[in-house]
Amino acid sequence: MIIDAHTHLFNRYGHLRGLNAKQFVGVLDKHDINMAGLFTLTGFLEEPAKYNNDLAAAVKEFPDRLYAFCTVNPRDGEKALRELRRCRFDLALPGIKLHPWLQAFSVTDPMMFPILEESIKLNMPIIFHDGSVPFSTPSQIGLLADLYPEAKLILGHAGLKDFFREAILVAQRHKNVFLCPSGVPVLGIKLMTEKAGADRMMFGSDLPFGGEELLVHKLNTLRGLEITDAERSMILGGTICKMLNLKPT
Repeated sequence: MIIDAHTHLFNRYGHLRGLNAKQFVGVLDKHDINMAGLFTLTGFLEEPAKYNNDLAAAVKEFPDRLYAFCTVNPRDGEKALRELRRCRFDLALPGIKLHPWLQAFSVTDPMMFPILEESIKLNMPIIFHDGSVPFSTPSQIGLLADLYPEAKLILGHAGLKDFFREAILVAQRHKNVFLCPSGVPVLGIKLMTEKAGADRMMFGSDLPFGGEELLVHKLNTLRGLEITDAERSMILGGTICKMLNLKPT
């Protein structure tokens, strides 16, 4: 079983052409991937609700192959909380994706606190773009984990190349922090498995960024990593399945 827990649904971003839902499933089929978790991209830059609707439509088209995390702008205050409730109850989206770098806010700003509180009430994990200064380093997200130990927080890049050791420390200190090492070097993934545990890790390709070639490279990296088959199974799908109660076909 393989679940890609970090992908983006969009039409175009600069020179990069995105994938629609049917094309996404075609890529999954080609590489024997059971499911993919979709996030928006344009919704980080524009009004989120429209793009949350697009995510829900994609999932409705392929409910056995796709799931999606909504987004909101924390600056929207009560409007953002209403949108979270709409996404959870009306659109059946199980989680939240926030991109402090593109959305230009600090995860430690107090305006984040109501978002965290609502995520706990709605049982919606939050996955953050992380590893980029100044707004979203692993330790900054670790502060939220300390303030809200009931929240489920995912480092969407597990620190990238520069902060993966910091991401490991944050995961060791906070049991409610999970790691998606998309963009982490091989050494970092190995250390995360040893020090944080595979049951706190999940595979993510960041598709369509890097194209299918990068997806294949990341899959092959995990397949060739010197870890146990049980650990590999957790990273490739077990952790996210348990978190979201997914039942891939």
